[in-house]
Amino acid sequence: MAEGHRSRDSFLTGAFLLAASSAFSRVLGATVRIPLARLMGDEGIGLYQMAYPIYSVMLALSTTGINIAVSKLIAEKAARGRWRSAMSVFSHALWLLVGLGLAGSIGLALLAGPIASRLVQDPRAYLALLVISPALFLVAVMAALRGLFQGLQDMVPTAMSQVVEQLVRVATMFWLGLALLPSGIARAAAGAVSGAVTGAVAGLAYLLWRYTRMIGTLRARARQSRDDPGERGPTVLAQILRVAVPISLASIIMPLMQFIDMAIVPGRLQLLGHSYQTATGLYGQLSGMAYPLVYVPTIFTAALAVSLVPAVSEAQVRSPKWVRSRTALAVRLNLLVNVPAAVGLGVLAREICTMLYKEPGAGVPLAWLAPGIVFLSIQMVTGAVLQGLGRSDLPVRHLLVGGTLKLALTYVLSATPLGVSGAALATVAGFAVNAYLNSRAAARLTGGPIGTIRLGTVPAVASLAMGALLLATRPRVAAFPSPGVATMVAIGAGIMLYGVLVLAMGGVSAGELEMIPAIGPLAARVLTRLRLIRG
Repeated sequence: MAEGHRSRDSFLTGAFLLAASSAFSRVLGATVRIPLARLMGDEGIGLYQMAYPIYSVMLALSTTGINIAVSKLIAEKAARGRWRSAMSVFSHALWLLVGLGLAGSIGLALLAGPIASRLVQDPRAYLALLVISPALFLVAVMAALRGLFQGLQDMVPTAMSQVVEQLVRVATMFWLGLALLPSGIARAAAGAVSGAVTGAVAGLAYLLWRYTRMIGTLRARARQSRDDPGERGPTVLAQILRVAVPISLASIIMPLMQFIDMAIVPGRLQLLGHSYQTATGLYGQLSGMAYPLVYVPTIFTAALAVSLVPAVSEAQVRSPKWVRSRTALAVRLNLLVNVPAAVGLGVLAREICTMLYKEPGAGVPLAWLAPGIVFLSIQMVTGAVLQGLGRSDLPVRHLLVGGTLKLALTYVLSATPLGVSGAALATVAGFAVNAYLNSRAAARLTGGPIGTIRLGTVPAVASLAMGALLLATRPRVAAFPSPGVATMVAIGAGIMLYGVLVLAMGGVSAGELEMIPAIGPLAARVLTRLRLIRG
């Protein structure tokens, strides 16, 4: 029992640590994006965003699945004490990723011209696509190293490399983006995109440094694994690909939906009578302003998913009964974060976009996208459970269903008066279908219903009360001399009310708070003494 408690603490502590690093990276990126969006305008941000969906889809297909496969397989083999086999998984995955990353970089560079002119229908995107292509190789190597550390359930290297990568990325993005602005929007967008390359160089350098510090220990463990003769190369590659291929396909849900928007929305908006400049600008509001705000609340969910895959894999080996408890805990904590985020962004969409971008129009698609936060987060958590259980094929099937629905609805709705809001609504529908199908499959494989509605009761009630408060304060926010300050005050008041209500309804325990690095133990002690939280 003590081992189970320790493992659960490690699993959640790792998730909180990754969430903190991701939050820092996202906040830093958003902070730089705001002045950049104001200076480059929605058209410049639209060009910037046209490069990223292509890059993200290729990156997800070539690296994400292998990264998660490495962490899953290493976790399983380490739990059985098979360290030689674990190291064999890493070495074969590394060479596989090197090859895929190199091929991806060369392929994107060669196809940048046709993609810009024929697919995204804006030749000015060529430079941005060409500049970002080397990042595919660099990130592929990082994926192998991160998979190794995550399989050992050590999330510190991944978290710190994310911070290092983002610091260098945003510095480059801001510096080159502004420096090249006098040369034209196309060059400025390419300069901003180049931050992906410099950031990847910095993140990879950090991971290599961490790897050199621990490789001796891993080799010593492998030598001591006398009962583990290791595994042949073809066997290892087959194991990796059996896990990685479905995960790679499933991991492209967000890039794929952005890709669909990029390929369809600008052209369909032009059918409504918009010029291609205006259509690109509206697309920029959707993809460069609204989507990033929707992704912010799922930072914790993404970190939770990364920790959940090896944790579920380990639980299957050590104690299968942990799988259900970890799944329920992950879903509950996920809903505690994302339900209020969806309500808050939906109610204050216009005010938030005005405060951040000085572009109130972006609040329209954001309000439509906000409910999708809940569905996306559930899809991510339950997808991670399925991957940890070795059924990574199921999220792929569900993705095909949700993606097909998204494609059809985007094509139809974006050419109606809804415009970009129609594309946003189509995205939410795709998320909802994926969340339902993944949840149903996870319930079947874990032996009973997850109880999403029951687990979401506390956050739903508290969020509705918070939403009512935000609605009541909207007129005062609009009339305040400084709307940005008023928006921040309203958000702060809503968060405080939500937190108090969650604590009052017993939504969080002291033990769960203690798993948050640094501040958790102190907060748990204070709130326990004040009798605001249960032990």
